[in-house]
Amino acid sequence: MGPGLLAVVAPASAALRHVDVAIDAAGGGGNRTYSYAVPDGLADLADGEAVLVEFGRRQAVGIVLGPGEPPPGVAAKPIAGRVRADGPLLPPLALRLARWIADHYLAPPSLVLRAMLPPGLLERLELIAERRPGDPPDDLAAVERDLLDQLERGPRPIRDLVMADGRAALVRRLRTLETRGLVTLDWTLQAAGAGPRFARWIRLTVAGRASARAVAAGERPAGRPLGPRQLGALADLLVGPDDGVPGTGLADRHGTGAVAGLARRGLVEVDVRERPRRPLARRP
Repeated sequence: MGPGLLAVVAPASAALRHVDVAIDAAGGGGNRTYSYAVPDGLADLADGEAVLVEFGRRQAVGIVLGPGEPPPGVAAKPIAGRVRADGPLLPPLALRLARWIADHYLAPPSLVLRAMLPPGLLERLELIAERRPGDPPDDLAAVERDLLDQLERGPRPIRDLVMADGRAALVRRLRTLETRGLVTLDWTLQAAGAGPRFARWIRLTVAGRASARAVAAGERPAGRPLGPRQLGALADLLVGPDDGVPGTGLADRHGTGAVAGLARRGLVEVDVRERPRRPLARRP
């Protein structure tokens, strides 16, 4: 009997929806998935989403692979909760590919899925606390009022909150505040732990803006003549944001040599900026 099943013999309800879940945990069941029941509160759960499930005597992160079958003679455990992310972690085609790889090579489904996700993503599971709108009631304890004050500027991982009585007491206080409708608590996958990337941004200098305006007016800019690609880059920068445009796109359109030539003549400035990694930001 797998860890996703209750040791109670009962007929499965035909109306209850079941899903196959790949368990991402040490000893996660080997080369198989587990069937879990979907409670009414998670009726909109989609394939590819991360969930919390009861696995043995602990909670573990799992990924929904698709529809599951009710296990014969036993009642499946319900999914404990949804893990918030910006949509399913993988699209349907990738999920089908993961199933095929796991079946064909007898590989644990969770390891196959890990290989398809951004490195370290599943390790960044955080319990996020967020204050709900409204004034706190007058009978609120001082320590609970302090927790609400710490959440005043927005959602925060509970590990960043400060309370003298320790983490277990902190979680109990937050659960009490959640019951009273003062905060929301959600398990959330944060961005993957890879370091930031850096990108070049190009913006016009004062002299460059004057030259670009002269070209736009049909006049010849001061100094040595500019090539067609350099003139095109100046035109793009003139109509773009004042703080500049990404250097990669500008170079793709007009050539790296044209941008470098404008920089040597003091018509543009090159600024290196941090570009945070958001591996799931553009997933549908």
